[in-house]
Amino acid sequence: MSGGPRLDDLYYWRYRLTPRRALSHVSGRTDYEGCLLRSGVGVGCVHPWPELGDAPLDEQLAALERGEPLALGRRALDCIALDAAAREDSRSLFEGLTIPRSHWTLGADLNGLPPDIAVFSAVKLKGPSDPDKAATRVEELCGRLPDSVRVRLDFNEAMSMDGFLSFWRQLRNEVRDRIEFVEDPVPHQEAAWMKLVEETGACLALDRAGYSELNPASVIVIKPALQKWSEDSRLTGKMCRGVRLVFTSYMDHPVGQTFAAYEAALFEKMNPGIQLDAGLLTHELFEPEGFVEQLRRSGPQLQAPEGTGLGFDELLEALPWKRLY
Repeated sequence: MSGGPRLDDLYYWRYRLTPRRALSHVSGRTDYEGCLLRSGVGVGCVHPWPELGDAPLDEQLAALERGEPLALGRRALDCIALDAAAREDSRSLFEGLTIPRSHWTLGADLNGLPPDIAVFSAVKLKGPSDPDKAATRVEELCGRLPDSVRVRLDFNEAMSMDGFLSFWRQLRNEVRDRIEFVEDPVPHQEAAWMKLVEETGACLALDRAGYSELNPASVIVIKPALQKWSEDSRLTGKMCRGVRLVFTSYMDHPVGQTFAAYEAALFEKMNPGIQLDAGLLTHELFEPEGFVEQLRRSGPQLQAPEGTGLGFDELLEALPWKRLY
């Protein structure tokens, strides 16, 4: 799509995804709304999480109508352009690429471990803000996992400094050793994160916030739904200093999920060996529907859907698209 998608030629389709189990302690919703965007033959996804600071869906669409897209809208337009170019060439975006392995995502619930959990390197759990409950939850999870599988925790900045330190001190040493990293344990401030690293020795992972020279995070989480890694010189600087990356979906529609997988696969081809196992199997969190049912995995690896661009050709053509304005 030469010059990118035209804002005056956008179509949309609203969707709702129903989770199989609780996705996060910061959200009590029983379904999740987003929309697919289309311009020409290219598609993208806007799936806001207001609980994490995103503008609600109606505001996202209004910003697109004004020609002033927000971060999710801008990345959806990037996706549309990439997808359209591949579809126009009758090729898959995944040609010549290998999607990285992923961890298993549990969300906020200990239920849902697959029978083949031993093939995964790690399981990601959304931790509660209460330190006692969090410690109990992590101890219980470790007791359910094979010894070879590590744990990744995500607190979405919901804990206090004292709360996280209390949580960490309650864990047995063998459980602490099973924790690969802790994502966003407290609101991001340089001094607070430095203190946590000094007092716990935990490996911290940073999501959404900016990066700086003093940042003690040793893992940076990249969400292609929000971030364009290829244009972030600060991220390149971090990579040069040995900080490793984890690409994850936005727990969004399979179109958004496969866009994240494409970005992760492209990054791996251009920068081999920097990524840790990704978080790209989030379709497993939702009840089956047409798009979810077309996604497959081979062990810990998402399989690219069939079709051109990001795939899903027939399903996309059958949608009742509406003009945005």
